[in-house]
Amino acid sequence: MNSPPDLINFANRRLRLCRSERKRFKISPQIPLEIFLLLGAQGGSIPLSQIYEQIPATEKAIRLHLHGLLSNGSIVEQTSTEDKRSKEIVFTQRGIEEFSAYVYDYKEFRMNEAAE
Repeated sequence: MNSPPDLINFANRRLRLCRSERKRFKISPQIPLEIFLLLGAQGGSIPLSQIYEQIPATEKAIRLHLHGLLSNGSIVEQTSTEDKRSKEIVFTQRGIEEFSAYVYDYKEFRMNEAAE
C-alpha cells in the first residue's frame, strides 16, 4: 500500500526532527512512531533490515513494537519481492489511516501552538 505524497513529505520532515532530538537529548523517540515515520518516508514499505539499521534500539525492542503493530493490523510483514530471503514491513490501510490521523493531530497542535 503506497502512502500519499503529503504523508511522505511529513514523515521525512518528522524523521529529521526525531534524529535532531536524538542527537540533542541522547534518547530515541518512541519506537512505534519512528517505525511509522520510516514507513511513511519510504512510501509505505521498508525492508525489515533498514528498520534495524535506522532505529537505535535493540533488535528485541524493535521486534516487540513490530509485534504490537502487526497484532493491531497497522502493518504486515511479507517476503520481499526482490530477495525472497528478506522481509518487508508494509503499511495496511489501517496503518495509513492511523498515520494520517497522527499527521492531522500534529498539524492541529502546531497551528494551536503558533496561535498562542
